[in-house]
Amino acid sequence: MLLFTNKGRVFNTRIFEIPEYGRTAKGIPLINLVQLDQNETITSILTRDHKGSVMGSEEIQEDQDTKKVVDKKSFKYFLMVTKNGVVKKTELNQFEKIRSNGLTAIKLDVNDELIWVKPTTGDDEVILVTADGKSIRFTEKDVRPMGRSTRGVTGMKFKSSSDYIVGIGVVRANENRLFTLSEKGFGKMSLLKEYTKQKRGGTGIFTFRVTEKTGKVAVARVLDHPNAEIVVISEKSKVIRSSINAIPVLGRQTSGVKVMKINDDDRVATMTLL
Repeated sequence: MLLFTNKGRVFNTRIFEIPEYGRTAKGIPLINLVQLDQNETITSILTRDHKGSVMGSEEIQEDQDTKKVVDKKSFKYFLMVTKNGVVKKTELNQFEKIRSNGLTAIKLDVNDELIWVKPTTGDDEVILVTADGKSIRFTEKDVRPMGRSTRGVTGMKFKSSSDYIVGIGVVRANENRLFTLSEKGFGKMSLLKEYTKQKRGGTGIFTFRVTEKTGKVAVARVLDHPNAEIVVISEKSKVIRSSINAIPVLGRQTSGVKVMKINDDDRVATMTLL
């Protein structure tokens, strides 16, 4: 299992070394598994088998029309995206031998953090979404492969200095929707055909109308499972579960509908797909 941190490092640990606990248990502190520095946190987790092939939720993708399968053997790169919109693509084989104290996965600018790492084939498209409701879609071929200790290139620019990336998605043939959810629980689906490809490094287009009522965008996710369910978790540990088919498909410049009731002192933290 590969553990990427906000400080741009990657660690390797074996899944069987993690004890199994009940649903309500606190679990084992990460510091017992890897040597994290102060204020360093795990931001992205990927698994791989004993042969080094990357696995996980994106391990197998199937287009329902063509039955074309993208499996773990097709992945060639890790695509990394930082909070400030820097993107970087590095070949998987550069992460085969990881020391106990970790390796540098990306060189970060001051006040930037590594948040997302996704396996890609080299022919995928990528969409980035910001807290202010902007998005940009581009082909990963616009990002040349780089070594581990390099910075990467600009994936997206922000019109506001307070804006930042809140979600990314790798777009493949069978994926046609983008789910966005705001801090105050407003969410919607948008069709990916509304997001034309651009060159990386631009300011993008609107994907969510942010208002005082909705709060900023908290979560963005490209969806590929038409009958799946989402689980949304708030900062104060409130949890809801909903079918994605219950969430309406709306235009890019709308705010969505109430998906989760959030108290004034709480906000959406994350979501996952079941």
